[in-house]
Amino acid sequence: MMMNNSDWGWMHLGGGIFGFLLMLGFILLTVYLVVWIVRSTTDKTSAGTKQSNALAILDERYAKGEISEEDYERMKKTLQSRS
Repeated sequence: MMMNNSDWGWMHLGGGIFGFLLMLGFILLTVYLVVWIVRSTTDKTSAGTKQSNALAILDERYAKGEISEEDYERMKKTLQSRS
């Protein structure tokens, strides 16, 4: 019995360069989605933390003399009323 000896090379292994690029794109997309999901679920800070940071920045600006006492008190009251 005679066997057909036609060899398509890479074409039998997923479509040649097109198959390789398609698989590479799929892998990169999967990695991107996993990283995005992990970051979106772990980077969230609570409102209390944000307010604490804002008050700390306000205290620092007042200590450096960047804002007056009246501005400091007004901004502090505004930040505390948002909690």
